[in-house]
Amino acid sequence: MFTRSVAVAALAALPALATPAVNVYWGQAGNVRLRDFCDQDGFDYVTIGFVNQSPENDPSGLGYPGTNFGSHCISAYYKNDKGDNSPLLKECGLISADIRHCQKKGKKVLLSIGGVYSSPGADYSISNAQAGQEFADFIWNAFGPYNPQWTLAGKPRPFDDYYEGADEGEEYFVFDGFDFDIEHKFGKSLSPTSQFLG
Repeated sequence: MFTRSVAVAALAALPALATPAVNVYWGQAGNVRLRDFCDQDGFDYVTIGFVNQSPENDPSGLGYPGTNFGSHCISAYYKNDKGDNSPLLKECGLISADIRHCQKKGKKVLLSIGGVYSSPGADYSISNAQAGQEFADFIWNAFGPYNPQWTLAGKPRPFDDYYEGADEGEEYFVFDGFDFDIEHKFGKSLSPTSQFLG
């Protein structure tokens, strides 16, 4: 049961929650840099696509998720000790710089998990709750707030690892949030969203 003060506070917040915002996707098509995209008006959020492979589907054995940003970053992947590629892109310096540019322009930048599903190349399925938790932990530590224990353990932060010339205080990159674009119907035991959210 709401108290009067809680009810009044909730009602006061409604107009802010109802303010419309426009979200657009970027990363899979075209050759327009994200920076130039964010210099345009008409949208409040930009979602970068995609994290398209779950860590348990990493053929290198590193347990890294896969990323695909179309033609915007196709340069290099994190490798295991034998030199085998993981599916996780690195050296996406232009995207790193451009995301920071977008955030300075007041646009919120989200990272999308999912996209077009195809096995084995874009397989973001998870087999159990533990795998889902590990996937979520990886995304949070690699793309969310900086955790020094993560980097001390030798784990990647793809948008920090190859971003040169960062201003002081900008060494560590943080997405503003995460988006689920699940385009495949999974059984209940394999649903990424149900596993992530418990």
